[in-house]
Amino acid sequence: MTPPKKRQVARSPEDLAAKRDQILDAAMACLHDKGFARSTMSDVAKTASIGRGTVYWHFPSKDDLFLAVVQRETDKVTSELEPLLAMPMPAADKLELMISGTFHMYADVPHLFKAFLSILTGAGEELEQKLEAQLADIYRQYNQVIEDLLEEGKREGTVRPELDSPITGASIVVLLDALFLQIHFGLIDNDPPRLAAAVGDFVKRGCLVCPPSSTDAHRGTP
Repeated sequence: MTPPKKRQVARSPEDLAAKRDQILDAAMACLHDKGFARSTMSDVAKTASIGRGTVYWHFPSKDDLFLAVVQRETDKVTSELEPLLAMPMPAADKLELMISGTFHMYADVPHLFKAFLSILTGAGEELEQKLEAQLADIYRQYNQVIEDLLEEGKREGTVRPELDSPITGASIVVLLDALFLQIHFGLIDNDPPRLAAAVGDFVKRGCLVCPPSSTDAHRGTP
């Protein structure tokens, strides 16, 4: 006698999203442990304690899976950018908060940078192009947020009016990137408060309008 077929249970969007996150968590763990080139879909399935077919159902290829890993992790960062602009505080304070938040984010996920490098160094041409486009979009968002904050500061009278906001914004992002590299290679300590204070002071001195000193005030300097 032929056994009855198992009924397919319809999964809710929440269940599917949870399963997808489970797979992405496993893929990130594989990246950390084995790197992109040595990680397989079977490795991901084993780490997630699910069947390989389930992994392929959510992600048709290894490239799709690891692109999704990058997208999810970077979305966590960029999702906090827009609310920052709407906060009821001076632009200079928002910029300082953004710098501090970026260093604290990196402290929480130090393996993320290693994962990106692993994918870039092991990717084929097509995946490399997709990943570069993805990362370029993230940089574009970061640059735009900082540029908007600088322009907001100009309107408030706290940022130097002659400042080239697009170039200055991109320079601040480059500075953050360079420090992340220094941390990654063990050249400086991963100390978010110290890093945020140093970079914040650097940005303030270069971008903000300097108030008159007490000496100038006594001399009657306008």
